[in-house]
Amino acid sequence: MSKRVMTADAFETVAESVAVATKRQDVIAPSLARASAKLDVEIIRGRTGFEALETEWNALFERAGRSTQLFQQFNWLWHCARVYGAGPKAPEVIIATARVDGRLVLVWPLQLTCTGLCRLTWFGDPVGQYGDVLMDRLPAHLHAEALEETWQQICETVHPDLVVLRRVREDSLAAPFLKSVRAHVTEQNEAPALGLSMARSFGEYCKTSHTRHARKERRRLKRRLDEMGAVSYSQIHDPMDAAEVARQSVHMKRAWMAEKHKASKTLADDRVLEFLERVAEARDHPVNCEVHAVHCDGELASAQIAFSCKGRLAVHVIVYNTAYQRAGVGGLHLAHLVEQAFDRGLETVDLLAPRSDYKMEWANSTTTVSDFVYAATTRGRVVTEIYQKRLRPLLKSIVPYLPDRVRSWASI
Repeated sequence: MSKRVMTADAFETVAESVAVATKRQDVIAPSLARASAKLDVEIIRGRTGFEALETEWNALFERAGRSTQLFQQFNWLWHCARVYGAGPKAPEVIIATARVDGRLVLVWPLQLTCTGLCRLTWFGDPVGQYGDVLMDRLPAHLHAEALEETWQQICETVHPDLVVLRRVREDSLAAPFLKSVRAHVTEQNEAPALGLSMARSFGEYCKTSHTRHARKERRRLKRRLDEMGAVSYSQIHDPMDAAEVARQSVHMKRAWMAEKHKASKTLADDRVLEFLERVAEARDHPVNCEVHAVHCDGELASAQIAFSCKGRLAVHVIVYNTAYQRAGVGGLHLAHLVEQAFDRGLETVDLLAPRSDYKMEWANSTTTVSDFVYAATTRGRVVTEIYQKRLRPLLKSIVPYLPDRVRSWASI
C-alpha cells in the first residue's frame, strides 16, 4: 500500500492549529520539550492490550484531556467494548499509541470491522458522540510528528480499505490532521452548546437571551403541565432506578422517532439499551452518568441522560413522552437542567449534534461536526465515490418515505 505523506504546507497547518490549542494548556513537561525527544509508536490490537493501558490512559486524560474528549475516556470505551465488542462479528479494537521516554503521550482509539470491506472507525461507535485523538501537551513540531507517524503505522499495519471517522469537532486535534491528508468530508452538522460564563445566574441569562414572550410562554406551559397531574423533577441517584429510566428513555425515543418518521440504526439495535443501562448504574468504571427525569402522577414524562466531564455536561439523550407533548414537557425539562447547571457552577451545557430548533433556544454557540472518509485502497475509493458521495445522501433523503419496518432498520 502506498504511503500518503503530508506536504510541507499541510504540516504547517497542523502545527499552527496545535499552537492555537496549546495556548490554553499548562506548561509542557520538560522531558517532552527536549529537541532530542523521540517518539515510539505502537499499534495495539485487541481488548486485552486496550485494558492493559488503563492506568496510563487515565493519567494522560487527567493531565491533557479536554472536556470535549469525554468520549475518549478509558471508562467510556471500556463499557463500549463490553457491549459492542462481544460476539463473533464484533469489531477488533485498534489502539495507536505514541510514547516519549516510555511515557504515554498519544492514544488514537479505533476499531476495525471487516465484512468484505475493512472499515476503520472510532472506537466507541456508534454511541460515542465526538471522535478525537487524545494527546499530551507536546511542542508543535512533535505534535505534528506524532500524528503523522501514528497515521502511517495505522495504514501500514492495519491495512483498512476505508477510514470512516464520524462526528469530528472542528476544534478537535483530529480535524486539521484529517484535512491535511485530504480525507473527504461526507457530512457536516453543528453541535449547539451553552457557555454559562455569559451570565451570573439562570434568571439573568433568561432575561438577556429570551424574549418576554418566550418567558411568558414557558410559564403558560408549566401551568398546563401542572394541570395534568403532580409534577416532580429529579436526578435519579439509585443505580437500579437510573438504569430503568435509561431503558424507558430508549423506548420513548423509539416511539417519538416512529411518530416523526425518522430512522436510527443505533436506536433500533437493542445493544443501546444494554449500554445505557450499564453506564447509568455503573459502579465499576463509572462514567459520571446523570439520569434526569420528570414524572407526572408517577408516570415518566421526560428523561435526559447526560455525562459530566471537566466542567462540561454533555446531554446524550433528550426525550419526552408524546402524551405530554402539548404541555411542552421536553422544553421545560431542558430549562430545568440549564438552571441546575448554573446552580452547580458548570462551564458548559453541550447539547451535541445535530442542531435543532429546540436546542438553539438555549445554545449561544455551535461547533461544526464533520464525518470524514479516507479511502486507503482501490476498493475503498470505489465505495467512497459510489456509496459515500452519491448513494448514502440519496438514501437519507428517502428514509422518511419508507415503510416503518424498513425505515427502522435503514442502514445509512
